[in-house]
Amino acid sequence: MTKVKLWNIERNGSFYSMNAYISDGELTLSGNDFGKDVAAVWGSEEYEYKYNFDKENTGKLFTEIATGKELSDDQGRLQVLIDWIGKDETEKRLIKFCDEQEIQYRFSSYSG
Repeated sequence: MTKVKLWNIERNGSFYSMNAYISDGELTLSGNDFGKDVAAVWGSEEYEYKYNFDKENTGKLFTEIATGKELSDDQGRLQVLIDWIGKDETEKRLIKFCDEQEIQYRFSSYSG
């Protein structure tokens, strides 16, 4: 499994992080949010969530975002993802892009 941290930030005493990893050709984005701002939204100071892409949709995503870049291995794919997300520090643009391109994913979350 190849894993990278997309962001790890603190705002107003709350902490937000997102990791991305590829295992067996499938991309997962795994987020963890903690703190009082999180509690104000979710009723708990802890919120965990994941976006899972199967092999087919992982391939489709990287084909779409890697225009002209070499995708020789999972580390290269994750670097393309880091570069594409840039300084957004949110997955919203990526998820909107996936929805527009009909790239399917499964979303799950836990608060508690």
